[in-house]
Amino acid sequence: MLGDYIGMLILVPLALMAVKQRPGSRHWRSWRIDLPLILFPSMLAAAALLVSAADYQTYFFVTGLCLIPVTYMAFRSGWQGAAIALTSISLLIEFGGYLNSHAEADATMESQFFIAATGSALLLLGASIEALRNNRIELHRHNVALKEANSQLEGLTDQLRETARRNLTLSEDVRRWITAELHDELGQNLTALQVRLKVAENAGDRTA
Repeated sequence: MLGDYIGMLILVPLALMAVKQRPGSRHWRSWRIDLPLILFPSMLAAAALLVSAADYQTYFFVTGLCLIPVTYMAFRSGWQGAAIALTSISLLIEFGGYLNSHAEADATMESQFFIAATGSALLLLGASIEALRNNRIELHRHNVALKEANSQLEGLTDQLRETARRNLTLSEDVRRWITAELHDELGQNLTALQVRLKVAENAGDRTA
């Protein structure tokens, strides 16, 4: 059962990475630094300690130290980084127990059980970190879109304000033009009426 669980713990995340949730460019950029500088040197040091471990306590202590790069990869790359590190460390422990003549079968099995239990927790931790990181990226994207929308809204507000100012100016101009036209026409009519009255008076046509 332990072997089946460890097999699922190794194969299922790798299958998800290969089929459904492939690593993105951000993961590859991180792995170009983390794999050669963190994971591989840690594995080499752990392999040397596992092969040379002379008692059960040392072997189990080295197994616990193997979880440090898994934790680091979980924080850096989410569950995908934790899956790669966990697979590497689990194979390393099995291979180290095979090469170490002092390691007992119980020690190897207990180490694998410890890796399986803590590795499951680290996979969940990596998944949580990945979800938080994705939510933060999505929130940032929404904030950028909201800022752009606010900027467009401010631009439209300025355009509406400018249009209202132009409409007010045009209305004032039209009102002044209409007033001037009415004043001129009324003045002309009054002048014409006064002239006709003067002509009528001079002609002595009071009735007209």
